[in-house]
Amino acid sequence: MTLSTERWAGAFNRQPALKDVDSGEVWSFQVLHTQVLSWAVWLSKQGLQRGDRVLWLARNRIEFFALLLACHRQGWVLVPMNWRESIEVLHLQNQLIAPRLVVYEAAFESVAISLQREAGAGLLELNSRPDLQRDDLPEASEAGADEPWYLLFTSGTTGIPKAVIYSPGMALANAANVRAAMSLDHADVTASVLPHYHTAGINLFALPLLMQGGSVRVYARFDPEAFMADIIGQQVTVLLLVPTQFRRLTGTRGFANTPSLEGCARVLATGGGPIDRQVLHDWAGKGAAVRNGCGMTESGPTLFFQTDAEAREAPGCVGQPMPLSEIRLIGPHGDAVTDGQTGEVWVRGPAVTPGYWRNESANQLAFYAGWYRSGDLALREPQTGQYRIVDRVTDMYICGGENVFPAEVEQVLLQHRGVEDAAIAGEHDPTWGETGVAFIVLKPGDRTTQEDMQYFARQRLAPYKVPHRWVFLEALPKTPTGKVRRSRIRSWLRSPPPLSTL
Repeated sequence: MTLSTERWAGAFNRQPALKDVDSGEVWSFQVLHTQVLSWAVWLSKQGLQRGDRVLWLARNRIEFFALLLACHRQGWVLVPMNWRESIEVLHLQNQLIAPRLVVYEAAFESVAISLQREAGAGLLELNSRPDLQRDDLPEASEAGADEPWYLLFTSGTTGIPKAVIYSPGMALANAANVRAAMSLDHADVTASVLPHYHTAGINLFALPLLMQGGSVRVYARFDPEAFMADIIGQQVTVLLLVPTQFRRLTGTRGFANTPSLEGCARVLATGGGPIDRQVLHDWAGKGAAVRNGCGMTESGPTLFFQTDAEAREAPGCVGQPMPLSEIRLIGPHGDAVTDGQTGEVWVRGPAVTPGYWRNESANQLAFYAGWYRSGDLALREPQTGQYRIVDRVTDMYICGGENVFPAEVEQVLLQHRGVEDAAIAGEHDPTWGETGVAFIVLKPGDRTTQEDMQYFARQRLAPYKVPHRWVFLEALPKTPTGKVRRSRIRSWLRSPPPLSTL
């Protein structure tokens, strides 16, 4: 495998590489290579030097991959920014990155200009870049296997985001992991529908599939009805969506009106957070097994994935570790745990990030003796041999000496007919040490009460796991990829949330 678009163009030539779903524009591998060279010429004329950062502020579009690969060719560092983020956070990130150039789409012009002025950087609106002759093509100066190629800010569910370094070596290792898990080949088509500032928008499975000569459909936005129609119409063969997206698809007319989804795609996969078991059941009921997995920005991201058989055997587990990812489950005293016991996931291997950009304190906390300490708690099921993600180390609380994992309680509460969404946090209790607070979003028009929820939970949970307080909200605070912002939830333990506590 290679990241050289010149070699891709030679091997795959006029095969379709990228399609912009909104405009219908299609780039062959030859066109992609030409676009990469055009970006290399233009950016070199702006005086960019090896290692300089290029900030990207735009929705998903095919030009992103051309710029990403041009940065690899010349040793520049691309930084896709979350255009949904607050301006205050964007400025903090901008100060850390210190970009030499800000590339943006017109819809974000005011934000782009603000960041550009703060950094003293150049500015380029995407539709204004001139076509340049390849006569001025700079000599290639590719990023080394372990050098920074692009930076991705973590989704920030627990605080201010950190910039994770991605290197070419990580990309190649992740591609090898994905190819092993999904058996990718040149006939496959995937969707790049998660945002490009998120690792899955790049690496699951767009970049690995391009290396194989496959095709990527690029979506600027996720429209559940239109996307469901593409799945039914077999426009994609391998696909990863976050749990929130699968849940939204189950509510579409296309899903409801299609008796069978068997064979609609060769691989349907999910990751990025716990998925509601009812959602898995709904898809399985139409003949489509959703393969669950687990990864993180820091792990490249692919860490675990189920096979099709494992997805049918144990929905909700995450299968086995990837071939190039070495896993240990470490208990609270620093020793490896046995099957059935919960431990923190430690990982090492060529797909793991070398660290966080200019953040030595974060690196010292996250890495130990060559291992990345993920903060995820997991166990290996004795019956199936599959791994199951239990929760986050920082989310667990202790009630009366017993560990309570919010994710377990949330999964139970989501089974209630009236519950649309749920999140659990532990708060101080003078008697029990900590007790649970449930933040509940009801389905439209539902009139479920606190007493109803308390009764429901008591029938299904051990007493120490039943929340002692219930808060009903219109919506939970979430990241763009559907993860609950736990830091915001915990702040509500100290001050009132948007709606009244019941």
